[in-house]
Amino acid sequence: MARISEKMKNEIRQLYGQYNKRQLATMFNVNIKTVRRVLNGKPEPKKKEQDYYDGVPDITHWTGRIGKCPECGCMVYLPCLACKIRQIQCHNKGVI
Repeated sequence: MARISEKMKNEIRQLYGQYNKRQLATMFNVNIKTVRRVLNGKPEPKKKEQDYYDGVPDITHWTGRIGKCPECGCMVYLPCLACKIRQIQCHNKGVI
């Protein structure tokens, strides 16, 4: 979902008397729900949690064998979930 600018929001509010919500949605190339939200003064919805994890490998399924993790030394299902999480956190922080 693309965020709309304050300028567009103001234009939608100004033109609402001359045009209906559906026409405004077509004019500004947005969903009618976006027009309603602007006219009601509601904030834009927050990014869904699902979007945050896009591109992160799925590490919730243990398909490996039990063994000693070469990085932390614990007996775990390989690959080590704790080490994978640590790797992803470091990657997100830009450490790696």
